[in-house]
Amino acid sequence: MKAIFHLSNYLDTLSGAVRPIRFLALVIGVGLTALGGYLRSVQEEGWVYDNASEIFYVGVSILLLTNLLLVFIDKQAIETLKSLYEEEEKVRALQVELSELKVDFNVTVAWLTLTKLMTELVDQAIAAEAIDAATSERLYNTVVEFIADYKMRIFGMGDDYLNISIYQFNEKTEELECIACYRSRPSDAKGPHRTWRRGEGHVGKAFELQNELICADARVPDVAAWVAAPPGKYRPKDREQFVSLAAVPIAIDTASPLGVMIMTSSEPFRFVNSDDVESARNEMCDIQRAKLAVAALQDIAAQVAQLMSIVRSKTTNKEAENAT
Repeated sequence: MKAIFHLSNYLDTLSGAVRPIRFLALVIGVGLTALGGYLRSVQEEGWVYDNASEIFYVGVSILLLTNLLLVFIDKQAIETLKSLYEEEEKVRALQVELSELKVDFNVTVAWLTLTKLMTELVDQAIAAEAIDAATSERLYNTVVEFIADYKMRIFGMGDDYLNISIYQFNEKTEELECIACYRSRPSDAKGPHRTWRRGEGHVGKAFELQNELICADARVPDVAAWVAAPPGKYRPKDREQFVSLAAVPIAIDTASPLGVMIMTSSEPFRFVNSDDVESARNEMCDIQRAKLAVAALQDIAAQVAQLMSIVRSKTTNKEAENAT
């Protein structure tokens, strides 16, 4: 845009320089045309008549040349401005692309760091001879705290009301039970949590479908009717706290999920799927980051599945030893 501004100033300067010359040429042209016409009307033949015709045509020629020059200058100015504007658009597009690449790079670096931290947790579980309830609770709470530490760098969540929870399926009760939870308001993470049966709410739906459930805006009527908690478990704050959400099955074998990991935000379009892209674009949302957020959460859920499998195995072994 600076280049266009400078060119515009240049054209204005050029136009200012040409304007007096054009005015003088017009005056001369009009004067000669008028003089020639007058002299031709005074005498119809002879030396005066012949020269009057030449004067008249010279005046007309000056007028034509002046206007042609003006048209040429104006056309060149318009074409130059148009060309420069197109180049400015290309530069702007490149700047947007570079900005997106910078976001991708920063998210990827943070994602790799979080993956490394998760790997260390899995290694701790592998190294342990047995895992008791307290150790299991510490490991899972560390997972949600790690994710919360990277809520801005990976997920772009600043002042959102954030909820990160890990649900484990209890074969005896056939319910998904919360075993670790992080909330933006710490007191909300304490106390009893709702349990979910297959197909109940977004947690139960993801478990039942054995596939991630991504929702850009749970307040949309059609979506809300599908992911909302059943009447007995619905809470009035759900609508304002759990707006965008991602529920990802925790599974080593996709056909037999161990539980569900969820992440929700009070802001819309923190997570998007292919059906939400157009709406996100209309809302001027960061689509690229929202897509990366889903991919990162899927990767983390896969690592949680490894951790959960190890913890369950070593907890069972310890209980068996105690029984003997």
